[in-house]
Amino acid sequence: MKVVIQNHNDVPLKFQYANGYVTNYQMKAELDPDFKYFLVYGKKDDKAPFYDAVYFRDKIPEVVFPAVVLEEQKIIYKPPFIPVFIEKLWVWIGMVVVILVLSFFSWRMVREESGK
Repeated sequence: MKVVIQNHNDVPLKFQYANGYVTNYQMKAELDPDFKYFLVYGKKDDKAPFYDAVYFRDKIPEVVFPAVVLEEQKIIYKPPFIPVFIEKLWVWIGMVVVILVLSFFSWRMVREESGK
């Protein structure tokens, strides 16, 4: 189980007991042995954080409820429904049918007008 507490700039939480984990990071580089290297992280002019939990300290409950462990659920993958008109073949067939129907009615209309 992994618990992540996003405390941001709030007052640090006090724990009676906690287990931790370590995320392994790897850095690979091709370094020249003639040079001296050093690893730096963070900022030189970093400021202390401002915690806003002091404004609602009395609203944090003293009693901590135990975590509820639920049983594992198996999720069955269902492929998404793909409408007929997503397939390009059906779109082209539909366009050809519409063009043929419009052409037929236009031809009949022109033929009737020319016969008068």
